[in-house]
Amino acid sequence: MVTNRIADAQAETGKALDLDPVSPIFTIARAEASYYAHDFDATIANANLTLEQAPHFVLAEFWLGSAYREKHMYPESLQHFVTRPH
Repeated sequence: MVTNRIADAQAETGKALDLDPVSPIFTIARAEASYYAHDFDATIANANLTLEQAPHFVLAEFWLGSAYREKHMYPESLQHFVTRPH
């Protein structure tokens, strides 16, 4: 993703998820790759999956809020950027 090879990043996250389909770090990496590909619906889906696997995972909250922001869904975005008790 750093070198803007988004398709390669998506392929690599797919391989990682094949090895460990319930890894929150791999599912959030997929969300991040989707975000940079401007596929915000996929970002939201993968970030939500990550939160199902690991509630309150801060990177999932970040990418979920970011994707909602890009879709101009500001109230939903703010829900993931505002600190709340766990």
